Amino acid sequence: MPRNRRIKEPKVETFDKSIIDPFFMGMVDERFAKEYEDEFNIKANDIKYKHFTFQEQVERYVKMMNFWKERLPNQNPDDIDDAMVYTEYLFVSGKIAVLQRRINILEPVLQDAINNRSNQKTEDHEDKLTDEFVCNYNYPDYEVVQALIKKNVEVWAEYSEKNHLLADAIWCDICLAVENSFLKEYGITINSSGGFKAMSAVYSAINMAAGLVLDENNYSYKLKNEIQYTMCKKLEKAWDGIGEWKC
Repeated sequence: MPRNRRIKEPKVETFDKSIIDPFFMGMVDERFAKEYEDEFNIKANDIKYKHFTFQEQVERYVKMMNFWKERLPNQNPDDIDDAMVYTEYLFVSGKIAVLQRRINILEPVLQDAINNRSNQKTEDHEDKLTDEFVCNYNYPDYEVVQALIKKNVEVWAEYSEKNHLLADAIWCDICLAVENSFLKEYGITINSSGGFKAMSAVYSAINMAAGLVLDENNYSYKLKNEIQYTMCKKLEKAWDGIGEWKC
């Protein structure tokens, strides 16, 4: 046997994302139709009009939107390599788009009420996820964060041990309501010693550290995005107006 003979790697089967398998689509439609009927006590394709009060309409539209969003696959669409999962993504995305178009033609006052209620429920959900995350996992040690950010020279240069201690404190307090937390005080402290560059470095380091911990603990693509987005959003709002920082 030749010494340098290469072992042939198994071929990875792929599928054409431009071609939708009607059999898969039918299976997905049937499964989600049953779940929809169980959830709302109504046929998924029922087009009959029913009378609901203003508040009932708000709650129903929000519940329908959440129903479909919760069924989006927990993967980046570009990374989906399974035909059935990709079919689910297309089906659910289509349902969300149709529902959003229905909301967009409603009376403006009803649209506003739906959007406000939806945003509140989304924030409550994201707060709960983020709170559980920071309670279950500590902020990484200084050496770990230094190794993580070393390729970003600007962040690495501004990330001192003092700023690491403040980042650790921010991690612990990130889920407290912005107006009742110490996040603003931490931002003022960081700004007073290093200005906008130091604030940006701490912000970036926390986001990168969260990504690392989420990956290490096998959080899904969807949950990872939700938690990182929530942490960044809270910090941005708390620091708005400190020095050069603008939300």
